[in-house]
Amino acid sequence: MIMGLPLHPLVVHFAVVLVPLAFVALLAVAAVKRWRERYAHLALVLTVAAALFAVIARFSGGQLASMAGGVPSGHAFWGNLLMYAALATAALALLWFFMIRKEKDAPANTVLGWLSVAAAGVAMVMTMLAGHTGAESVWGTLNTAANNGEATATEAPAATADAPASSADAPSAAAGAAVSLTMDEVASHNTAESCYAVVEGTVYDLTDWIAKHPGGAGAIEKLCGTDATEAFGGVHGGNEKAEHALEQFAVGTLAK
Repeated sequence: MIMGLPLHPLVVHFAVVLVPLAFVALLAVAAVKRWRERYAHLALVLTVAAALFAVIARFSGGQLASMAGGVPSGHAFWGNLLMYAALATAALALLWFFMIRKEKDAPANTVLGWLSVAAAGVAMVMTMLAGHTGAESVWGTLNTAANNGEATATEAPAATADAPASSADAPSAAAGAAVSLTMDEVASHNTAESCYAVVEGTVYDLTDWIAKHPGGAGAIEKLCGTDATEAFGGVHGGNEKAEHALEQFAVGTLAK
């Protein structure tokens, strides 16, 4: 955590920027000999830095996943491949520049240089795929929740017009929020069939959200029956859209 924020969303931006820059730099010094002589060290620094931040992003992502109760499998898959591709690129680039200093015009150096470029290209593709799946897991979750909330609000008047329900038969979300539950009561709703969780003193029924969660059902199931304040804050803390989407699932408050 840095200043209350998870490390992963911060360092991942360095990898997203440095990996493509390393690819461009390696391509330039491999293609133009005079640039190789002047800018080889800059390309090497960018490549090693890209690999370093890819590794940090990978392991900080694992920590964030443990806080959030899971990680989308696609994002984890591409994130792992990105780390390996970035490390392979750095290893090839280091070997290439060592060989250049030893014997500038050796034919093997040309092959090694273009292998470094190819590895950097693969790493850049992995960066795009990891970034896409990561963004999809976050914004897809929020958009789906927001759309569900809009649909509920749109359908509610029609339902009450056809068959008005009394507050005793079908309490509204506002009425439900007045219900007070103990932590023991929340803990008893710890399955996918009945999933309650607490976030900042409010109790939410996440049962219907489990199957719809873009990040995978497991991420929500791990929160069932628990105080999920830290897990929710670690992923969506300070995000008003996420907090608004969560409100539709409120069923009560936590008894003190």
